[in-house]
Amino acid sequence: EEKRQKEFDIQGYEDNILKIQEKLEKVKTNEEYKALLREKAHLEEKIMEAEDKILNLMEEIDNLKEEEKKLNEKINEETAVIEEKINEKEKTLEDLKIELKKLENEREKLVVQIPDNVMKRYKAIVKNKGFPVVAKIENQTCSGCYVVVPPKLYNEIIKENKTSVCPNCGRFLYYQEI
Repeated sequence: EEKRQKEFDIQGYEDNILKIQEKLEKVKTNEEYKALLREKAHLEEKIMEAEDKILNLMEEIDNLKEEEKKLNEKINEETAVIEEKINEKEKTLEDLKIELKKLENEREKLVVQIPDNVMKRYKAIVKNKGFPVVAKIENQTCSGCYVVVPPKLYNEIIKENKTSVCPNCGRFLYYQEI
């Protein structure tokens, strides 16, 4: 835009120079002639300044176009990397959906083997406490509510390797040796 404005200014200066040329032919005094020549020289200087400015602007435009090209290349590279990551995540998501479906099918097969009273208790815990329903005993503590399991119950669970219920939160407890 600035370049176009400078070109427009140059055209105006050139038009003024043509008018001055016409006036020079009709001049009657030396002082008038010198004044017109000074005005013409001044306009020619302005034209040179405007042309220099146009050249500088053209260089700047070229530099900006080169920078734009580099930035577009970088954008394209980063877009490719991001798209690749998206594709990887979508593949992982599909794999996880398949795995989830397998686990849900496996769960359905196992649920029918659980006694009704245990299943009712399980559903009650899910409703009242949420997950996890089954808690591991770690450092003699229920991992569901973080309350210390009474020593007698703890010893029964360890010795008999059976599951029991936490007296505090009601979650099913189990113990696993390291």
